[in-house]
Amino acid sequence: MNKWIIGACLIFLFASCSKDDDANQSSNNPTNGGAGISFSPNVSASTIVEIDGPSTRAPLTNFENNAQIGIFGIPTIGGGTQGGHNLYDCKRKEDFQQNLFNTPYVYVDGYDVLQTEYPATFPSGNDPALQLYGYYPYSPDAKYMDVNGTAQWAIPWKLNVEDMAQTVDYMYAEPHLAVYNKVGLDPVVLLFQHAMGRLDLRFYSTNKQIATAGYKIKNVTVKCYTGKSGWMAVTDGEFTFVSEHFTCKHPVSANTSITYLTPGMSAASFMFPPDAVIESITCDLLDSGANPHTYIIYNGGSGYEVPIRAGKMTDMRVNFLPKDASYSQNIDTWTRTTVNVDIKLQ
Repeated sequence: MNKWIIGACLIFLFASCSKDDDANQSSNNPTNGGAGISFSPNVSASTIVEIDGPSTRAPLTNFENNAQIGIFGIPTIGGGTQGGHNLYDCKRKEDFQQNLFNTPYVYVDGYDVLQTEYPATFPSGNDPALQLYGYYPYSPDAKYMDVNGTAQWAIPWKLNVEDMAQTVDYMYAEPHLAVYNKVGLDPVVLLFQHAMGRLDLRFYSTNKQIATAGYKIKNVTVKCYTGKSGWMAVTDGEFTFVSEHFTCKHPVSANTSITYLTPGMSAASFMFPPDAVIESITCDLLDSGANPHTYIIYNGGSGYEVPIRAGKMTDMRVNFLPKDASYSQNIDTWTRTTVNVDIKLQ
């Protein structure tokens, strides 16, 4: 996930604002509005993606330091019983609560609430409430537009095709109704979902001689048919884009070797828009003498598809075998798709 680094002075300003707000919130009068609202950094995430080891992608309990999250808040007097409080009907800045029109919030280590330069409050009136939407990463370029036939608010997204390790894990939060008489001054926890599909590749060998021969994985290349950039709806993470054929690369960290018997940690983790068509996957490998080799891991004629589904991970486990070995391929169930691939070394 990209790290969104902001200046130290700005972080200090956000932190100071937050602490001042915490000190003043107890004097707010929620009956007449003005009660402050804050957001927890302990982001609640769905369990649709399982991760079985450390990863730079998809943190499931909290955002990394300096991550920027965008939040929309729509006033809903009367506990949200009236209609029209959603990102489809609200088209202008004036439709949103003050300081909750695509407001940037920042996660700063050591603070129990997300930080912002623009503190927000509940609306005035009896039983004040807010319909809340959130997404990651924050973009100042959100706009009201058509997303696959539905007018709504969306943000731009883009793949980093030269280094897919740098492609952002785009996320959106399920709509959340925060009613003051239920929330009080407690920080609101937003439920985030992963919008893209994920393809992880792990390398190993059931042959001990290969596993100990000093092979190093250099990079993985994927040819696909999907979009490189477009817009993501804040409401539900739906993508809009123009599909094209292109190749993207994922450099592998130095000294990534082939493990023995059990697939190692993910060496390459690609993020794609849902339903991207994977046409081929190749792997560049260095032998013990630093001689390069390129192996085809997958092609469209392999007899199966490599699925890319929103919020789901396809775990491709690549088993390197001797040249004269037999091999097999299979796909597990959709809950967590696993693709086993055997590659014969020359």
